[in-house]
Amino acid sequence: MPLPTPKKLTNDEVYGILGYILQLNEIKVDGKEIEDDTVINADFLKKVHLPNEKGFIYNDLRKPDTHNTRCMKDCRDMKKWKVMHIKIDATDSITPSVEVPRYNCGGKPLSIGANGAPAAEMKLAASGSKGGNAAEAEYKASCAACHDSGAASAPVVGNKDDWTARIKAGTKTLYEHAIKGFNGMPPKGGNMSLKDDQVKAIVDYMVNKSK
Repeated sequence: MPLPTPKKLTNDEVYGILGYILQLNEIKVDGKEIEDDTVINADFLKKVHLPNEKGFIYNDLRKPDTHNTRCMKDCRDMKKWKVMHIKIDATDSITPSVEVPRYNCGGKPLSIGANGAPAAEMKLAASGSKGGNAAEAEYKASCAACHDSGAASAPVVGNKDDWTARIKAGTKTLYEHAIKGFNGMPPKGGNMSLKDDQVKAIVDYMVNKSK
């Protein structure tokens, strides 16, 4: 998380978001409300008890949850159905701009570097992708989940029928829709960290693949 740019958040940012969610839901810890200056760390989270934590029932997934006998009749003919496989694992296709070890920071304040990461641990990743095209890498990380499968009516890259009318609309229109969002597609595919020029490069990559 976040989905378009996994591992982008620093440990302190993750703790901050957790604290905000708990505060928003008026969760008390040791009978006290969470204040804006409350230190959120691993020790603090161990003290958190959610209202419905005793409402969960242990489910042994090794045992069947029904006692029926499988009839094996009137089964769906899978030859008539198209199975859509998820091809993209975003965590394998993107390198975070800043790499931070995934240990717990606790309450100890960190020295923050120019990129928002702990200065002592900051390591800038090489730009672009190893041995590949940067636009292709960004496409796989931010766009392929929908444009490889056609999810949410997204035009499938490589499908000329899906792209003929869109290409005729002109590059300017494609750029605008990609940057600002259009129909079911969010602006920049949901990855707002992308610059406009990066989005345009991704669009060019998709168009070239779909002619």
